Amino acid sequence: MYKEQVNNNSCYWEIACSSDLQAKLEHPSLEPLLRPVTRLEDVVRGRAMNHLRRDGLLMAEEVTDRQSPYFNDRDKFALDRYKFSICLDCRKVLTLLEL
Repeated sequence: MYKEQVNNNSCYWEIACSSDLQAKLEHPSLEPLLRPVTRLEDVVRGRAMNHLRRDGLLMAEEVTDRQSPYFNDRDKFALDRYKFSICLDCRKVLTLLEL
């Protein structure tokens, strides 16, 4: 699911896909249609992990604490920590800010 954001003369799409929706979308006939979204998700996940490495947060307390919702889930921690968007002009994934 995409959500359009318009802000200060810039426009971008935000990907918002819950795990429940993703589970429903796993069907062989949908694979060709979802391939671009899956590639985009891989790019965003890779960028988020690179930011986590750069910021020295691979072993952050949120990831190592057993009580944390991010315990042993660096991908989720990285994706929740950083915000990404797609530039509508050049179609590149951009990092907006750290949350």
